[in-house]
Amino acid sequence: MWLQTMKSMNEEHNANEIYPPIQKCYMLFPTLENMRFTPNGKFLCSYIVPFQKYWETLVVFPLCSLLPTFLKRWLLQFHLSGYPRVSKCSVDASLDLFEYDLFTRFADLGRSEMGQVLDLDEDAVSNFHDKMFIYFGATDKWCPLEYVEGMKAKFPNLQHKICDKGIDHAFVVSSSEDMGEIFCDLVQL
Repeated sequence: MWLQTMKSMNEEHNANEIYPPIQKCYMLFPTLENMRFTPNGKFLCSYIVPFQKYWETLVVFPLCSLLPTFLKRWLLQFHLSGYPRVSKCSVDASLDLFEYDLFTRFADLGRSEMGQVLDLDEDAVSNFHDKMFIYFGATDKWCPLEYVEGMKAKFPNLQHKICDKGIDHAFVVSSSEDMGEIFCDLVQL
């Protein structure tokens, strides 16, 4: 999506000077290609998407509509217990997402992305590589290191860094402050 945005802003800028030129685009843990073939994509496509209608009816609807708030909070805290240092605001924000309509929209978005994030748009990366900085995760199940290695081979001048801090793709859950510091350092380079 970010490549599409850069392309469209560039076209519109050249066409009628509405937008200022993009100076730099910092991508944090991006999923750039073959989303459905990543470890997380395979899991979703194998276990969730085929049974989505039943999953929504038998699992999501009862969780969102029938459980009292204190049980929802306990389930969230249990689920997030695998992440280090989950803040109360992350739990509270996640609790706000326990709505059936939102869950179905998330599922639709995920299904759509699985069909849209396919081959890497090499032309766009080639055109914008000088304006891009990509921060990859070392253990990212949405962008495995083999994808990173492929990009580095195709675009040797692409500015990038592989996280050495053990931060997860979903950094907003438990590492938002750490990622904020890293991002500030990146922007100041």
